[in-house]
Parts: sequence; structure tokens; C-alpha cells
Amino acid sequence: MILDTPADLTRCTEQASGPSGLSAIHQPGTAATVWERTPLSGFQRWIDALPPEQLPRARVILRPEAVCDALLEIARLHGIPDCPERNLLVEDISALALIFADVMKCDHLQLRLDVIQTNACRKFH
Repeated sequence: MILDTPADLTRCTEQASGPSGLSAIHQPGTAATVWERTPLSGFQRWIDALPPEQLPRARVILRPEAVCDALLEIARLHGIPDCPERNLLVEDISALALIFADVMKCDHLQLRLDVIQTNACRKFH
């Protein structure tokens, strides 16, 4: 089934200044908000060097404050080395989960981590 895009959802806002701008998603007519971030160069090199089978994969429903502990366990199960970059990854995803839960006013999240090697999510992230 193909659904038409509602005519009143036509705007995409870009919020380069930080997470506080993400609440623009609640404004009438706003279909998306974007917070463009640049990874630290050392982190990018580290994650690019990890073999795909070590990248974390998971689908869980949990409370936002439980994301950090869950990610540590997921990283351990996938054999991601205990290092500052792994901790940065866990801390960043945990912080994003808390921000998302706050913006969306939800008490549970569906956390999905996948390794994408094709254009599998070309329309939605």
C-alpha cells in the first residue's frame, strides 16, 4: 500500500546548533528536523577499522536510562575492544537516546543497531 505524504508535512528544519533545536519536530508543518554532527576524527578511524562482524547489532525495547548498560553488554557480546572509542560510542548513543526520549516525551525506546551495507534506509533514519 502506498500512502501519500500529507500536504501539511512539507518542512524540514536543520538544527546545527545542538539538540535543543530538535523540538522543532512538534511545530505544525514540520516533517523532519536534522542535527548535523561531525564525528571526532580518531573515533571515525577506529570505527571504520572494526570488522563488520564486530559492529554492534541489536533490537531491544527499554527505558532510556537503561541504554548505557545495554550497550555495554551488546559491545561485550560482539567483541568490541574495551577502549576509549568504544566508551565514546556507548556514551554518545546513550545521550542520543535520552535526548530522543525527552523530545518525543516517551518512557520507552526501541533501540535498533544494524550494520547497513546497502541503501537499506534511504528514506528514513
